[in-house]
Amino acid sequence: MLNKKVRLELHVFLDRDGLCRHLEKMAQKGWLVEKIGSLMWTYRRISPQKLKFALYYSPTADEENAEALEKQNAFYEMCRHDGWEFACADWGMQIFYNQRPDPVPLETEPALEVDRIHTTAMCWLVPYWLITIPFFVLGIYQQLKRYRNLLAMAAVQGVEIPGMDPMWVADRVVLGLMYLSSIVAYFRWYFRAKKAAREGVFLNPSGTFRPVLVVCLAALVWSLLRL
Repeated sequence: MLNKKVRLELHVFLDRDGLCRHLEKMAQKGWLVEKIGSLMWTYRRISPQKLKFALYYSPTADEENAEALEKQNAFYEMCRHDGWEFACADWGMQIFYNQRPDPVPLETEPALEVDRIHTTAMCWLVPYWLITIPFFVLGIYQQLKRYRNLLAMAAVQGVEIPGMDPMWVADRVVLGLMYLSSIVAYFRWYFRAKKAAREGVFLNPSGTFRPVLVVCLAALVWSLLRL
């Protein structure tokens, strides 16, 4: 019997409630999350049980310097006092689980939680956008420039050349939609969440990011069909 399982998980990291529900269902089936990545998550076998899960976002969660580790250990000790055990972390998102049926919440202030999520997201999303989007735009520019030169040469030589590869165009459209939808969805959620937090309510972003998941799934299917 295998004690480890790796699954493809297409979840939005900011979807706090949806992720917790998913992890609770996995625990009831006898699997506790042990490691998370962008797509592949690792679970270890446990006895099937009802566990409560909570997410805590922190921009310093993945830092390994002495000061950050000391603060993290102090935070984990405080969490253990209320029954919260650390499971794993990645990209500034920490996952905790609790065996108590009605544990003390890790988060009680919506405004602080939204600020922490935003700070964490900016630490990871902004560098990602700054690296990938310029290369994406540069690739399109170079391809269009190359095609324009081919058209000019064809006009001089009096020959015809085929149009641009429709598959290439479709790829760039899908990638562009992925980038655009993720940026728009995030900031749409953030400004709405800030407003809700002032009224003492945390706005879970699951519905806001559903279109992004649809676009990403479409991109994945498209890539597989092209193999």
